[in-house]
Amino acid sequence: MRVLLIAGEYPPHMFGGGATFMYNLSHGLADLGVKVTVIAHSLSKTISRNTFVESDKNGNLRIVWVTIPSYTYPRHVVFQLYAKSLIQSLSSRHDIVHINTGLYYPFLRPVFANLRKPVIVTIHGDPITVYTTALRLNSSPLSKIYGALHMLESSNALRYELSELIPVFVSKHLRETLSRVFKISEPSAIIYNGIDLAVLQKALETPPKTRYFELLVKAKAQGYKLLVYPARLYPIKNHLLLITALSKLIRKDKKLLLVLVGPSLVKSFIERVSNKLHVESNVVLTGRLPYDETIRLMSLADLIPFPSLYEACPITVIEALWLNKKVLALDLPSFRELCHRNLIIAKNAKEYIEHLEFILYSNTYPEEISMENDELRKFSLIYMVQNYLKLYDKALSDNL
Repeated sequence: MRVLLIAGEYPPHMFGGGATFMYNLSHGLADLGVKVTVIAHSLSKTISRNTFVESDKNGNLRIVWVTIPSYTYPRHVVFQLYAKSLIQSLSSRHDIVHINTGLYYPFLRPVFANLRKPVIVTIHGDPITVYTTALRLNSSPLSKIYGALHMLESSNALRYELSELIPVFVSKHLRETLSRVFKISEPSAIIYNGIDLAVLQKALETPPKTRYFELLVKAKAQGYKLLVYPARLYPIKNHLLLITALSKLIRKDKKLLLVLVGPSLVKSFIERVSNKLHVESNVVLTGRLPYDETIRLMSLADLIPFPSLYEACPITVIEALWLNKKVLALDLPSFRELCHRNLIIAKNAKEYIEHLEFILYSNTYPEEISMENDELRKFSLIYMVQNYLKLYDKALSDNL
């Protein structure tokens, strides 16, 4: 079997969880002997349309990099323009074409429509829920306009993908939510995001690349409690709740450190709020870090706080649970599906702050909110890849 993965984003040129997903899937398939080609973008300061190929050591995986200008936006549109002819050519040489949600629009749809082979699309989220959630937050009129345009574009993409392609949902609730609005084609599948445990272990053994690991080791030795939140600094990730909680907790204990790992879309806002609440010395903004470094920082944490207001299947939380870290989250359908004894769910912001204090200083949590089930197998890479292979086989047999 030959599989073409149209990734767009792919490490190291990544901006979200979709890139991590494509990286894990491509390596997982290749390890099982599947011939995999990934088409992804490489960022450049020029307008050149060069392509170059990188082959994996085992020979089953190759990445075709399409160079696009780093200063252009939106990047996914430019990627389609630059890669369209390449995608059309390579699609004919593969048995399965697999894309990430949203990448078809608006230039790739004619390519997929003319293919006489299965096209799989992985759906990573619900833009309607994201937008309506974001509307409840304080944001500028310009941000709301941009959000509305993005929602319309994403909804248009979903309408096509869910009815014309073979959709895969990363959680049960995502399928249920989208089926209320869109027609869902069959076959479809629910396959959770999976974590490569070998990569996770290797990350823990990799020497630190930045000063932050040593900073946290030193702080821990001085008796600090460490909260590490790996998420892009974006309003829907709800960093403000953590800053507010921190301002209350340090009245009792000054030795608290909140480490925010991620690209800084609202860095200046976080800094202003931290200064206003007098917690600036207790907040560390690292910006984007390499994967290995992020995992190492998470391994030092006393707790992984995750107050995000929307998640479809959060890879970071799954990584934290595999690291045997306690995670405190708000009550979202995706977290209920995880159902792990180390995942603590708070019903609202007030309860979140109460649970945060209880967990940090009692080193446990109330019996009534503990989880019995701690089954993580369905969130492993091998389980995810095996399920995709079953879907590929079914799609190919149905296509005959």
